Amino acid sequence: MDLKVLGPLEAWDGGSPVNLGGRQRRLVLAVLLANAHQTVSTDRMIEEVWGASPPESARKTIQAHIAHLRKVINTDSEILSSAGNGYLLAPSETNIDANRFEAALTSAHDALSDDPAQAADLLEDALAMFRGEPYAGLADDALAVKVEAARLAELRMTARENLLDALLANGNSGRVIAETERLLAEHPLRERLWAIQMLALYRSGRQSEALRSFSQARQILAEELGIEPSSSLRALEQQILEQDESLSGATTTAAELPRNVDVRRNPYKGLRAFDEVDANDFFGRGELVRLMTDRLVGRPPARLTVLAGPSGAGKSSVMRAGLIPALRDRGLSVAIMFPGDDPLRNLELALEEAGADLDDESGGSIDVIAVDQFEELFTQASDEDANRFISKITEASDSRKWLV
Repeated sequence: MDLKVLGPLEAWDGGSPVNLGGRQRRLVLAVLLANAHQTVSTDRMIEEVWGASPPESARKTIQAHIAHLRKVINTDSEILSSAGNGYLLAPSETNIDANRFEAALTSAHDALSDDPAQAADLLEDALAMFRGEPYAGLADDALAVKVEAARLAELRMTARENLLDALLANGNSGRVIAETERLLAEHPLRERLWAIQMLALYRSGRQSEALRSFSQARQILAEELGIEPSSSLRALEQQILEQDESLSGATTTAAELPRNVDVRRNPYKGLRAFDEVDANDFFGRGELVRLMTDRLVGRPPARLTVLAGPSGAGKSSVMRAGLIPALRDRGLSVAIMFPGDDPLRNLELALEEAGADLDDESGGSIDVIAVDQFEELFTQASDEDANRFISKITEASDSRKWLV
């Protein structure tokens, strides 16, 4: 199965296109691809697809979409499966064109200084994988897809700049000048493009034009951003003025601007909450995590801990990526749930998944029950169900700790 995201989302099986279904079904697959090898909970999938106002049938609709996708994608192996309270897409690295592109970008970067011709060939092939903008037509429909599409678009620009560096190092200044002219018309704020153009003009014996290129960059940066060119770009201008001999050698941008970004991993989560799998990336809340951990494991331990704050303050992130991993490190078992429109049923499901029983007065195998998005109790559940859930919390507070 070949999954393609470097353009409109497509799936191919043995050289034949796969019918993925309508736009919404393709969006579900796009969210899974943007989070490949990570479990996407049903609640998060609903939020990605419908935002804050999902229909009552959202869960059943997601289940139907997943059932169809599993049928058409899991032809050779089960790369799409249920996982806990969500779904996991775990294809091989070669199944996704974006992964092949990133691998080629890394190989080309490694070859750039020793064999620019090979690097150029690798980059030409990598860029040829793009059939348009990443996730074309879907990137604005879900936050996770938007963030991933933006990351891939930036890597595409990095590959273009690396290709220009490789061509320049291989003596192809004429093509570089033409390409930078075109790219700068679309991306006039990218200083690395200006540096490559300046160096290509200088190596072509066009020193005055290289200096005019710097002046143009300076004017655009001042008008658009209100800033001066970076110190590295200014240093390149000075080298050109002084006709520095090092600029004539087979090097890349003498300004030593960053050649690439880390293509192996991107810790930026955009606007979505951090989860347990993101614990190593989560920082800045150490003191708060320590205080809450001490509260829950102290003597005597708190039976109810409420984490409050305005919307978007990072409550879910500090709970899921900070506190819960800290509690597990202390040897405590944790069940996590969202209230949704049936809080007691969702609580039972969360406990069952963790191997516990809601009515087990001894506490079963669960020490802490974490209720994320507690406000759903009042916005999605009926008053009767909300009251029953609160009563259950009160009854069970002697055997378990509650975190809301």
